[in-house]
Amino acid sequence: LPSGYTGVSGAPTSVEGFLYPATYNFDAGTTPADALGQMITNFIAEDRSTHFAAQAEAAHLTPYQALIIASIAVKEAKVAADYPKVARVILNRISAHMPLQIDATSAYAAKLANLDPTKVIYARIDSPYNTYTHDGLPPTPISNPGQVAMNAAVHPAAGDWLYYVNSDANGDLFFTDSESAFEQ
Repeated sequence: LPSGYTGVSGAPTSVEGFLYPATYNFDAGTTPADALGQMITNFIAEDRSTHFAAQAEAAHLTPYQALIIASIAVKEAKVAADYPKVARVILNRISAHMPLQIDATSAYAAKLANLDPTKVIYARIDSPYNTYTHDGLPPTPISNPGQVAMNAAVHPAAGDWLYYVNSDANGDLFFTDSESAFEQ
């Protein structure tokens, strides 16, 4: 895995986040290790060409924290224009010492535990990915973000939002700093 990406406990424990999403054409007989290696190579190329790690550090994040934020944004927002706002909400909640309470992280926890994420109460999952019961970011990325989400993580939108919720059938999100507006 790329150097410079370390989690709280050292080297990443998973390739999640480093499997760059793209269309790949593999010859018959390509081993899974070779296919995964190509995806990681493409991630490294994207990281270097966009200076993602340096931009993360300029945003006062480690590259791994920025990758985790990007992975959450891509799972929470259906519309790419919302990625920078989701990133801002995450950073604002961390700054305010609020739990993230992000469903996508708990759904990821359910999947890791071989549970159907549609049949569990997210706040009750016993996992470090449960951002209802664990403060801060989850320990690893929860998906494999592409360039748009990675850019959003290191260039979050300006705003004081602390909450978001689906606002229409298209998947657009409504962002607010008001808990009562969020609940409505």
